[in-house]
Amino acid sequence: MINFFRKIRQRLLTENKFSKYLLYAIGEILLVVVGILIALSINNWNEDKKVMKYELKILQELYSTIINDIEFQKIQIEENESAISSAEVIINSFNESIPYKESLNFHFKNLFNRKISLVADNAYQNAKQYGLDFIENDSLKQELIWTYERNVRVQDDINERDNLYENNVTIPAFTELFNRVDFSDDNSRYKILRSISHEKLARHSSSINMIPIDYIALKNNNKFKNIVKSTISRREKLIMYQEISLLRMNRLIKLLELEIASR
Repeated sequence: MINFFRKIRQRLLTENKFSKYLLYAIGEILLVVVGILIALSINNWNEDKKVMKYELKILQELYSTIINDIEFQKIQIEENESAISSAEVIINSFNESIPYKESLNFHFKNLFNRKISLVADNAYQNAKQYGLDFIENDSLKQELIWTYERNVRVQDDINERDNLYENNVTIPAFTELFNRVDFSDDNSRYKILRSISHEKLARHSSSINMIPIDYIALKNNNKFKNIVKSTISRREKLIMYQEISLLRMNRLIKLLELEIASR
């Protein structure tokens, strides 16, 4: 092909057809430019395709992570509701003057079962590092920011206050009122996610076996009864935020489905 164009140039020069040679030269330049533009266009198309593939991967990772977080959130809510149920059983036993029975030991231990909401944020951090502007839907961006930043801050604040209460009120009271506090490790997932104020309570709260020193005295202990009532109030507040978070996570899933489908 190169030899072919060279021969044309030489023939035009030898025939002194300068005007035709000039037109030919311009045409050849334009041909080269067009070839370069086509090559650049193909290269850009390939790069855009790679970018779109990577962005789709980020969205799919977010989707998968949030699906798992939703299921985990439901379990956390159920655990906290269980603590409220145990508190109500204890209050009812005291109010109805029900004699002590071993089954109450479960409710004494379950009373302070506290599950904070944790989200796996690796996928979000990857998206944030890449830049959330690649997401076309503004509502989706806002929901992601709320779920992984604002909501986390609110629940961390609740957790911080609960930590202080348990360290300063709950744990000292348990030491005085119960003669057996058995910490056994069957809550490993919770343990590895995050420790709360008191390390053992955080790691094994769901498996503490509580036996009161004096059940009659415990029934008449106003401090303990206030702790039980406070537990109901604090768990209800935690559950309220967890349910709001769950609602918005489900909304987030729908928005992600639309965003993924559009690509």
